[in-house]
Amino acid sequence: MSLTIITAASLLMMPACTGAPRPRQEVAGGIGAGGMGASGLPDGGAATPARTQVELQDIRFDGQSLSGRLLVTAEEGSLLLDTRLIESVVLTTESVVECGTGRKLSFLEMDVLARPPRDEDLLMLKPGYWYGKDVRIPLFTEGLNGPEVACIEVEFTFHPREGRAASLRVRGTLSAPGDAGTTTPLPIPDAGAGAAR
Repeated sequence: MSLTIITAASLLMMPACTGAPRPRQEVAGGIGAGGMGASGLPDGGAATPARTQVELQDIRFDGQSLSGRLLVTAEEGSLLLDTRLIESVVLTTESVVECGTGRKLSFLEMDVLARPPRDEDLLMLKPGYWYGKDVRIPLFTEGLNGPEVACIEVEFTFHPREGRAASLRVRGTLSAPGDAGTTTPLPIPDAGAGAAR
C-alpha cells in the first residue's frame, strides 16, 4: 500500500484537523437520524425558532488566542445545541481590529471536520436556562500582524444547530504572565435586519 493512500486514509479518520489561514467556508448544519425530525428538532418538538443570546465571560488574550467561558441561552423559543460547542463550528470570527487605531488585523480561520453529534450531544435549551463551556479561539500565529498587538476587539457570530444566529463583540487586552488581563464585552450596533457587512 502506498504512503499516499495511508496518509489520505489517516486524515479521513481523524476526528478534527486544523489548517492555516484560508477563506471562510460554510459548515453544513443538518442533523442526521436518531430521533430528529425534518426540522432538526426532536420528533414532536415545537418548531419555534429561538432568539439566541450569547456571552463570553472571563476573557483572556495571550497574544495569539482569545479564551473564556462561552454561555448560551434562548431568549424565546427553543434552541437546539450541540453541547460539544466546537469553537470553529459554532463560532465564526467576523472581524478583528486593533483597539484605538481600528486597524483591521489578519486572523486565522480553522477548518474542522467534526463527527456528527450523537443523541446525547444534543440539548434543547429553553428560556431561563444557560449552557456553557470553556473555549479557546486561536486568532494569530507569531508574526502574522507584525509586532504583538496589545489590545484587540473581536466580533463573532454564534451559530446554534437550530435557532437564530447571534453576534458577540468583545475586547481583550494582552495578559501579563499570571494576569487574567483586562476584558470588556462590547455592545453590538444594531445594523437592522438584512444589513450587509
